[in-house]
Amino acid sequence: MRLSDNFHAVDKYHVSAGIREQRADDINSMFADPEVHAIWSVHSGGTANEVLPLLDYELIKSNPKPFLGKSDVDVLLMALHHKAGVITFHGCDTKIGREREFDFAYTQEWFQKRMMEDSKEIVPSGKPWKTIAGGSCEGKILGANISTLVKLSGTPYCPDFHGAILLLESYESTPRDIIWKLTHLKQTGMFDGIVGIILGSNFGYKDPSGHEAFEVYRDILEEYNVPMMQVDEFGHYQPHAFWPIGARVKMDADKQEIAIVEDVFQS
Repeated sequence: MRLSDNFHAVDKYHVSAGIREQRADDINSMFADPEVHAIWSVHSGGTANEVLPLLDYELIKSNPKPFLGKSDVDVLLMALHHKAGVITFHGCDTKIGREREFDFAYTQEWFQKRMMEDSKEIVPSGKPWKTIAGGSCEGKILGANISTLVKLSGTPYCPDFHGAILLLESYESTPRDIIWKLTHLKQTGMFDGIVGIILGSNFGYKDPSGHEAFEVYRDILEEYNVPMMQVDEFGHYQPHAFWPIGARVKMDADKQEIAIVEDVFQS
């Protein structure tokens, strides 16, 4: 294991791990280095979208390797898939402690199974999955944090969601947050042609009226008339299944089954 060259850098506003050129150089150099076999973001950052224009997508396409992260790093996961064709992984931060993220036995087990043993299974971590709308589908999985989808919308780094199974999660959201963000994304046409929806954790969700987060998603997205499930294996401070962004997946909401149906490691 090694840290990036600018790992300890801080920008002048103390909001980012270095200026955007430093962060982009770290990513480009990691992909270029044949001794690096995977790249794992230690922690997400609200300014991750700054680096998108500075990434060398041709270099990355020629040197594919797993790139892992979540939350604001979702902009990188989807941009790398869209612009370089690589499969990336929505997974926990590398930080551990406080019985969160990589401390969960499920996360450790599925890091081993997904990233080391190439398992195609996706299974519950304990709490049963919930069927919100029945049916089955197959498509590539795209998405995750709804705020990062807003950041990508209307940019050249946003993938085409036609034929995709959409992953959605939020952090410390309210019904108002979910409603306006999903409405904006609907109005951009981002969700046109999706074939399924998988809802993850909505950590810190607050609704004084007592409704659950899945009800808001269901009401806003029901017009797409696609299978929809609620799971707990991606999001913030949850057990993680390491979902391959850009890989094809089968989903059966009636049987509450999800499985990866293609190889996710490229060479």
